[in-house]
Amino acid sequence: MWKSRNRRLRSVQLRELKRLQLRASLERLEDRCLLASFTGGNLLVEQIGNGSGALSSSAAEVSVLEFTTTGGPAVQSISFPTSGPYQVTDSGSATSNGYLNVWN
Repeated sequence: MWKSRNRRLRSVQLRELKRLQLRASLERLEDRCLLASFTGGNLLVEQIGNGSGALSSSAAEVSVLEFTTTGGPAVQSISFPTSGPYQVTDSGSATSNGYLNVWN
């Protein structure tokens, strides 16, 4: 009697395990974009705007570009969100640009 009950219980457990394994294999994982850390000695530049249009006093998108001191293209570019609770924008014509403030 106990053996029969244990077999049924193991059978149910195995079916549940197989169901979970199948679900995990079919379920799409969340996309994540991880940025590389900054390299010591590299130059960080704040870019205001997207580089294609004229700037004004209105809020513009902000990016931080990392360059090596030996020249060449940017090693990486980090664009900040322009909307939502964690937005980062800057003015394209103010004389006090370059100070990034993060609100949590």
